[in-house]
Amino acid sequence: MRKLQVGIIGCGGFGNYHLDNLLHLQQEENVNIAALAAGNREKLEQTGRKAPQAKLYSRWQDMLESNEIDVAFVCVTPGRHEDIEEIAAAHGVSLYIEKPLGLQMKQVKDKLSAIEQSNILVSVGYQERYSQAMQKAREALAGKRVRLVLGKWIGSMPGVAWWRRQEQSGGQLVEQCTHIVDALRFLLGEVEEVFCTGGAQVACPDGDVAECSSATLRFAGGTLASLLTGCFMADGAPDDIGFTVYAEDVRIEYRWGREILVATAQGQQRYCFDTDWHVTAVKAFLRAVREQDPAAVLSDYADAARTLAVTLALNRSMESGKLEKPEQI
Repeated sequence: MRKLQVGIIGCGGFGNYHLDNLLHLQQEENVNIAALAAGNREKLEQTGRKAPQAKLYSRWQDMLESNEIDVAFVCVTPGRHEDIEEIAAAHGVSLYIEKPLGLQMKQVKDKLSAIEQSNILVSVGYQERYSQAMQKAREALAGKRVRLVLGKWIGSMPGVAWWRRQEQSGGQLVEQCTHIVDALRFLLGEVEEVFCTGGAQVACPDGDVAECSSATLRFAGGTLASLLTGCFMADGAPDDIGFTVYAEDVRIEYRWGREILVATAQGQQRYCFDTDWHVTAVKAFLRAVREQDPAAVLSDYADAARTLAVTLALNRSMESGKLEKPEQI
Protein backbone atom coordinates (compact mmCIF):
# COMPACT_ATOMS: atom_id res chain seq x y z
CA MET A 1 0.00 0.00 0.00
CA ARG A 2 1.36 3.42 -0.99
CA LYS A 3 2.25 5.70 1.88
CA LEU A 4 0.16 8.80 2.41
CA GLN A 5 2.33 11.84 1.72
CA VAL A 6 1.76 14.45 4.44
CA GLY A 7 2.50 18.18 4.50
CA ILE A 8 2.25 20.60 7.41
CA ILE A 9 1.43 24.30 7.00
CA GLY A 10 2.69 26.31 9.95
CA CYS A 11 5.70 25.46 12.11
CA GLY A 12 4.60 27.01 15.39
CA GLY A 13 3.48 25.17 18.50
CA PHE A 14 0.69 23.11 16.96
CA GLY A 15 2.55 22.44 13.74
CA ASN A 16 5.36 20.90 15.78
CA TYR A 17 2.89 19.07 18.01
CA HIS A 18 1.27 17.37 15.02
CA LEU A 19 4.65 16.68 13.46
CA ASP A 20 5.88 14.95 16.63
CA ASN A 21 2.76 12.78 16.73
CA LEU A 22 2.94 11.95 13.03
CA LEU A 23 6.59 10.93 13.33
CA HIS A 24 5.55 8.40 15.97
CA LEU A 25 2.68 7.20 13.77
CA GLN A 26 4.65 6.84 10.54
CA GLN A 27 4.81 3.06 10.51
CA GLU A 28 1.46 2.39 12.19
CA GLU A 29 -0.44 4.70 9.84
CA ASN A 30 1.79 4.22 6.76
CA VAL A 31 2.54 7.92 6.29
CA ASN A 32 5.55 9.93 5.20
CA ILE A 33 6.25 13.53 6.26
CA ALA A 34 6.91 14.84 2.77
CA ALA A 35 6.79 18.62 3.18
CA LEU A 36 6.74 21.50 5.64
CA ALA A 37 5.71 25.10 4.91
CA ALA A 38 6.15 28.28 6.95
CA GLY A 39 6.87 31.93 6.22
CA ASN A 40 9.30 32.15 9.15
CA ARG A 41 12.47 30.61 7.72
CA GLU A 42 14.11 30.10 11.09
CA LYS A 43 11.14 28.13 12.45
CA LEU A 44 10.85 26.22 9.17
CA GLU A 45 14.47 25.07 9.24
CA GLN A 46 14.35 24.29 12.95
CA THR A 47 11.24 22.15 12.50
CA GLY A 48 12.69 20.59 9.37
CA ARG A 49 15.54 19.08 11.34
CA LYS A 50 12.99 16.73 12.92
CA ALA A 51 12.01 15.39 9.50
CA PRO A 52 15.10 15.64 7.26
CA GLN A 53 13.32 13.86 4.42
CA ALA A 54 10.71 16.64 4.18
CA LYS A 55 10.93 19.31 1.49
CA LEU A 56 10.84 22.81 2.98
CA TYR A 57 8.62 25.51 1.47
CA SER A 58 8.63 29.20 2.33
CA ARG A 59 5.27 29.49 0.52
CA TRP A 60 2.52 27.06 1.38
CA GLN A 61 0.98 27.73 -2.03
CA ASP A 62 3.96 26.04 -3.68
CA MET A 63 3.57 23.02 -1.42
CA LEU A 64 -0.16 22.60 -2.17
CA GLU A 65 0.41 23.07 -5.90
CA SER A 66 3.37 20.64 -6.06
CA ASN A 67 1.18 17.53 -6.49
CA GLU A 68 3.56 15.82 -4.04
CA ILE A 69 1.27 15.53 -1.00
CA ASP A 70 -2.04 13.78 -0.31
CA VAL A 71 -2.99 15.56 2.91
CA ALA A 72 -1.99 18.72 4.72
CA PHE A 73 -2.26 19.75 8.35
CA VAL A 74 -3.26 23.42 8.59
CA CYS A 75 -1.77 24.93 11.75
CA VAL A 76 -2.00 28.68 11.20
CA THR A 77 -3.48 31.40 13.38
CA PRO A 78 -7.22 32.12 12.90
CA GLY A 79 -6.71 35.25 10.82
CA ARG A 80 -4.15 33.77 8.43
CA HIS A 81 -6.00 31.08 6.49
CA GLU A 82 -5.97 33.21 3.32
CA ASP A 83 -7.03 30.82 0.51
CA ILE A 84 -5.40 27.65 1.85
CA GLU A 85 -8.63 25.64 1.71
CA GLU A 86 -9.56 26.78 -1.81
CA ILE A 87 -6.15 25.90 -3.26
CA ALA A 88 -6.10 22.56 -1.45
CA ALA A 89 -9.55 21.76 -2.84
CA ALA A 90 -8.44 22.67 -6.36
CA HIS A 91 -5.43 20.31 -6.10
CA GLY A 92 -7.16 17.40 -4.36
CA VAL A 93 -5.30 17.76 -1.05
CA SER A 94 -7.34 16.61 1.96
CA LEU A 95 -7.03 18.71 5.09
CA TYR A 96 -6.79 18.40 8.86
CA ILE A 97 -7.46 21.94 10.09
CA GLU A 98 -6.80 23.27 13.56
CA LYS A 99 -9.68 25.28 15.02
CA PRO A 100 -11.07 27.86 14.67
CA LEU A 101 -11.68 28.02 10.92
CA GLY A 102 -11.29 31.77 10.67
CA LEU A 103 -12.74 35.05 11.84
CA GLN A 104 -15.24 35.94 9.08
CA MET A 105 -18.24 33.79 8.22
CA LYS A 106 -18.36 34.94 4.58
CA GLN A 107 -14.83 33.69 3.99
CA VAL A 108 -15.59 30.42 5.76
CA LYS A 109 -18.74 29.92 3.67
CA ASP A 110 -16.73 30.52 0.49
CA LYS A 111 -14.21 27.92 1.63
CA LEU A 112 -17.01 25.47 2.43
CA SER A 113 -18.37 25.89 -1.09
CA ALA A 114 -14.96 25.12 -2.61
CA ILE A 115 -14.55 22.07 -0.38
CA GLU A 116 -18.00 20.71 -1.19
CA GLN A 117 -17.33 21.08 -4.92
CA SER A 118 -14.14 19.01 -4.60
CA ASN A 119 -13.61 15.43 -3.49
CA ILE A 120 -11.28 16.22 -0.59
CA LEU A 121 -11.90 15.11 2.98
CA VAL A 122 -11.64 17.71 5.73
CA SER A 123 -11.43 17.12 9.47
CA VAL A 124 -11.32 19.95 12.01
CA GLY A 125 -9.45 19.53 15.31
CA TYR A 126 -12.30 19.18 17.79
CA GLN A 127 -10.60 16.15 19.29
CA GLU A 128 -12.95 15.75 22.26
CA ARG A 129 -15.59 14.31 19.92
CA TYR A 130 -13.39 11.23 19.63
CA SER A 131 -13.03 10.68 23.38
CA GLN A 132 -14.54 7.80 25.28
CA ALA A 133 -15.71 10.35 27.84
CA MET A 134 -17.80 12.18 25.25
CA GLN A 135 -19.38 8.91 24.17
CA LYS A 136 -20.18 8.12 27.81
CA ALA A 137 -21.80 11.53 28.15
CA ARG A 138 -23.94 10.95 25.07
CA GLU A 139 -25.02 7.55 26.37
CA ALA A 140 -25.96 8.99 29.77
CA LEU A 141 -28.01 11.77 28.14
CA ALA A 142 -29.79 9.60 25.58
CA GLY A 143 -33.53 10.21 25.85
CA LYS A 144 -33.07 12.77 28.64
CA ARG A 145 -34.34 16.32 28.67
CA VAL A 146 -31.43 18.56 29.55
CA ARG A 147 -32.45 21.77 31.32
CA LEU A 148 -29.24 23.56 32.23
CA VAL A 149 -25.52 23.57 31.44
CA LEU A 150 -22.68 25.45 33.10
CA GLY A 151 -19.54 25.73 30.96
CA LYS A 152 -16.21 27.33 31.89
CA TRP A 153 -12.87 28.11 30.30
CA ILE A 154 -10.98 30.09 32.90
CA GLY A 155 -7.20 30.19 32.94
CA SER A 156 -4.17 32.32 32.19
CA MET A 157 -3.31 34.38 29.12
CA PRO A 158 -1.52 32.38 26.39
CA GLY A 159 2.00 33.68 25.89
CA VAL A 160 1.88 34.26 22.11
CA ALA A 161 1.34 37.88 21.03
CA TRP A 162 -1.21 37.16 18.27
CA TRP A 163 -3.62 35.59 20.77
CA ARG A 164 -3.97 38.88 22.67
CA ARG A 165 -5.19 40.79 19.59
CA GLN A 166 -8.89 40.53 18.80
CA GLU A 167 -8.39 40.94 15.05
CA GLN A 168 -5.89 38.06 14.99
CA SER A 169 -7.43 35.51 17.37
CA GLY A 170 -11.09 36.48 17.71
CA GLY A 171 -10.61 36.53 21.48
CA GLN A 172 -11.07 33.75 24.00
CA LEU A 173 -14.59 32.79 22.94
CA VAL A 174 -13.51 32.11 19.37
CA GLU A 175 -10.03 30.71 19.97
CA GLN A 176 -10.35 28.68 23.19
CA CYS A 177 -13.94 28.37 24.32
CA THR A 178 -14.82 27.10 20.85
CA HIS A 179 -14.05 23.65 22.29
CA ILE A 180 -16.78 23.97 24.94
CA VAL A 181 -19.28 25.28 22.39
CA ASP A 182 -18.48 22.44 19.99
CA ALA A 183 -18.76 19.80 22.70
CA LEU A 184 -22.15 21.13 23.76
CA ARG A 185 -23.35 21.19 20.15
CA PHE A 186 -22.20 17.58 19.82
CA LEU A 187 -24.24 16.61 22.89
CA LEU A 188 -27.27 18.90 22.66
CA GLY A 189 -27.75 20.06 19.08
CA GLU A 190 -27.86 23.51 17.53
CA VAL A 191 -27.81 26.90 19.25
CA GLU A 192 -30.64 29.28 18.30
CA GLU A 193 -29.59 32.51 20.02
CA VAL A 194 -27.01 33.90 22.41
CA PHE A 195 -26.37 36.81 24.72
CA CYS A 196 -22.95 37.77 26.01
CA THR A 197 -21.37 40.52 28.07
CA GLY A 198 -17.63 41.05 28.46
CA GLY A 199 -15.32 42.34 31.14
CA ALA A 200 -12.47 44.82 30.80
CA GLN A 201 -10.02 44.56 27.94
CA VAL A 202 -6.61 43.09 28.69
CA ALA A 203 -4.46 45.81 30.23
CA CYS A 204 -1.22 45.31 28.32
CA PRO A 205 0.36 47.22 25.42
CA ASP A 206 -0.15 44.44 22.86
CA GLY A 207 -3.57 43.16 24.00
CA ASP A 208 -7.19 44.16 23.48
CA VAL A 209 -9.17 40.94 24.05
CA ALA A 210 -11.75 40.81 26.84
CA GLU A 211 -10.23 39.34 29.98
CA CYS A 212 -13.53 37.66 30.92
CA SER A 213 -17.07 37.16 29.66
CA SER A 214 -20.42 35.75 30.73
CA ALA A 215 -22.83 34.31 28.15
CA THR A 216 -26.13 32.51 27.81
CA LEU A 217 -26.87 30.13 24.93
CA ARG A 218 -30.35 28.82 24.10
CA PHE A 219 -30.41 25.53 22.22
CA ALA A 220 -33.11 24.47 19.79
CA GLY A 221 -34.40 21.90 22.28
CA GLY A 222 -34.85 24.55 24.97
CA THR A 223 -31.69 23.86 26.99
CA LEU A 224 -30.08 26.93 28.51
CA ALA A 225 -26.30 27.04 28.90
CA SER A 226 -24.29 29.56 30.88
CA LEU A 227 -20.75 30.02 29.66
CA LEU A 228 -17.98 31.77 31.61
CA THR A 229 -14.59 32.64 30.18
CA GLY A 230 -11.53 34.22 31.72
CA CYS A 231 -7.88 34.67 30.70
CA PHE A 232 -6.77 36.71 33.71
CA MET A 233 -5.35 33.99 35.97
CA ALA A 234 -1.68 34.17 36.94
CA ASP A 235 0.69 31.87 35.07
CA GLY A 236 0.81 28.54 36.86
CA ALA A 237 -2.51 29.05 38.66
CA PRO A 238 -4.88 26.09 38.34
CA ASP A 239 -7.31 26.50 35.46
CA ASP A 240 -11.01 25.61 35.46
CA ILE A 241 -12.08 24.16 32.11
CA GLY A 242 -15.08 21.99 31.42
CA PHE A 243 -18.84 21.87 31.81
CA THR A 244 -21.63 20.41 33.93
CA VAL A 245 -24.84 19.14 32.33
CA TYR A 246 -28.03 18.91 34.40
CA ALA A 247 -30.87 16.64 33.24
CA GLU A 248 -33.86 15.39 35.24
CA ASP A 249 -32.09 12.40 36.77
CA VAL A 250 -28.43 12.66 35.78
CA ARG A 251 -25.61 15.13 36.24
CA ILE A 252 -22.52 15.00 34.09
CA GLU A 253 -19.31 16.80 35.04
CA TYR A 254 -16.83 17.00 32.21
CA ARG A 255 -13.40 18.07 33.48
CA TRP A 256 -11.39 18.96 30.43
CA GLY A 257 -8.50 16.64 29.75
CA ARG A 258 -8.88 14.95 33.14
CA GLU A 259 -12.05 12.95 33.75
CA ILE A 260 -15.82 12.71 33.45
CA LEU A 261 -18.19 12.08 36.35
CA VAL A 262 -21.67 10.66 35.70
CA ALA A 263 -23.93 10.97 38.76
CA THR A 264 -27.37 9.33 39.06
CA ALA A 265 -29.63 8.14 41.88
CA GLN A 266 -27.78 4.81 41.71
CA GLY A 267 -24.41 6.42 42.44
CA GLN A 268 -21.47 7.91 40.58
CA GLN A 269 -19.21 6.61 37.85
CA ARG A 270 -15.87 8.23 37.15
CA TYR A 271 -13.90 7.81 33.92
CA CYS A 272 -10.32 9.08 33.92
CA PHE A 273 -8.60 10.15 30.70
CA ASP A 274 -5.59 8.10 29.68
CA THR A 275 -5.49 8.86 25.95
CA ASP A 276 -4.39 11.83 23.85
CA TRP A 277 -7.55 12.43 21.82
CA HIS A 278 -5.64 14.62 19.39
CA VAL A 279 -3.87 11.45 18.25
CA THR A 280 -7.15 9.54 18.05
CA ALA A 281 -8.66 12.29 15.88
CA VAL A 282 -5.62 12.33 13.57
CA LYS A 283 -5.69 8.54 13.17
CA ALA A 284 -9.40 8.69 12.31
CA PHE A 285 -8.68 11.35 9.68
CA LEU A 286 -5.85 9.38 8.08
CA ARG A 287 -8.05 6.28 8.01
CA ALA A 288 -10.86 8.30 6.42
CA VAL A 289 -8.51 9.48 3.65
CA ARG A 290 -7.07 6.03 2.99
CA GLU A 291 -10.48 4.37 2.87
CA GLN A 292 -12.34 7.37 1.42
CA ASP A 293 -14.77 7.08 4.33
CA PRO A 294 -16.16 10.46 5.41
CA ALA A 295 -18.06 8.81 8.25
CA ALA A 296 -14.78 8.35 10.15
CA VAL A 297 -14.57 12.16 10.50
CA LEU A 298 -16.65 13.41 13.44
CA SER A 299 -16.13 17.13 12.78
CA ASP A 300 -16.14 18.08 9.12
CA TYR A 301 -15.79 21.60 7.75
CA ALA A 302 -19.53 22.37 7.68
CA ASP A 303 -20.01 21.20 11.26
CA ALA A 304 -17.03 23.21 12.48
CA ALA A 305 -18.40 26.25 10.64
CA ARG A 306 -21.56 26.00 12.76
CA THR A 307 -19.46 26.09 15.92
CA LEU A 308 -17.63 29.15 14.61
CA ALA A 309 -20.97 30.82 13.83
CA VAL A 310 -21.98 30.46 17.51
CA THR A 311 -18.75 31.94 18.86
CA LEU A 312 -18.85 34.84 16.41
CA ALA A 313 -22.45 35.51 17.44
CA LEU A 314 -21.23 35.66 21.05
CA ASN A 315 -18.67 38.27 20.02
CA ARG A 316 -21.34 40.28 18.21
CA SER A 317 -23.58 40.16 21.27
CA MET A 318 -20.72 41.37 23.46
CA GLU A 319 -20.40 44.38 21.15
CA SER A 320 -24.10 45.08 20.55
CA GLY A 321 -25.47 44.30 24.02
CA LYS A 322 -28.32 42.43 22.30
CA LEU A 323 -29.45 38.89 21.63
CA GLU A 324 -27.78 37.54 18.49
CA LYS A 325 -28.48 34.54 16.27
CA PRO A 326 -25.68 32.42 14.76
CA GLU A 327 -25.44 32.66 10.98
CA GLN A 328 -26.97 29.71 9.20
CA ILE A 329 -24.69 27.26 7.37
